[in-house]
Amino acid sequence: HLIADYFAGLSRQNPEVIIIVGPNHENRGGKIITGFYDWQTPDGTVKTERDLVSYLLEGRVAVRDEAILAAEHSIGNLVPFVAHYLPQAKIVPLILHHGVTLSEVDKLLTVLEPYLDEKVVLVASVDFSHYLTGREAENKDAQTLMHMRNFDYPTLFRLGDDHLDSPASLAMAFRLAENRGIKEFRVLDHTNSGFIMNNDLMETTSYFTLVFTEE
Repeated sequence: HLIADYFAGLSRQNPEVIIIVGPNHENRGGKIITGFYDWQTPDGTVKTERDLVSYLLEGRVAVRDEAILAAEHSIGNLVPFVAHYLPQAKIVPLILHHGVTLSEVDKLLTVLEPYLDEKVVLVASVDFSHYLTGREAENKDAQTLMHMRNFDYPTLFRLGDDHLDSPASLAMAFRLAENRGIKEFRVLDHTNSGFIMNNDLMETTSYFTLVFTEE
């Protein structure tokens, strides 16, 4: 429901292109991967913005790997929501190795800059704390939220899976906001799978939905 609520809200903005960046969970292939293939969903096909993908490949900030990209749920789990709420939008999928640095994120954003107008939205697909009880996850999430509020990149990049699964993907969204002079964000929702399943003992994954706006 967090993802659905987010994309329902985003549909009012009606972006033409959504850049979705997330972790390469298996850490396979190139450090930053993209691809040209469109995405099939129950609500229809989501098209890829091929010109922008070509531009990233020509700029040598990403490599093409359709097989690895197709198997990555940080992208695949969001695409059906794009199809449902924003059927006219195209996407640019990007997955990042665990070892991608802040300087590499900055280089990627520099190459993207000519395309980042008011019709383009960047979405970071990131899970937060993993493998903890619900209460433990709440404590870790409070720490992560504090570092996010402070734009504390060095600490974010030192955090492990018990806090979040892709500091580089998260930093890309924060860095873009910072480049736009935005230093605050709004948390739309926050929960974890233990609370969703009403089970205080299960190993959880936790979730935030948050937005930066220029207003």
